[in-house]
Amino acid sequence: MYYAAPEALEPQVRAAFDKASRALRTDRCDHQDFHCRGCGRAVRVVYTACEIAMSSYLYHPQRVLIGPPRG
Repeated sequence: MYYAAPEALEPQVRAAFDKASRALRTDRCDHQDFHCRGCGRAVRVVYTACEIAMSSYLYHPQRVLIGPPRG
């Protein structure tokens, strides 16, 4: 599976995102963290991945979490 390079979020933002997405992560979900290029806010996209052919995946977003702008 391909993963984009993770971005370092502030520890308190990462902890809040972890708490909010805990139930989804145990349900075979993964996540990607980044900062929005437009507004600068922290974002976590929680998704499931479905392999449709060898090394070809469809990603299904389950939840999008939006945090505060970069401090």
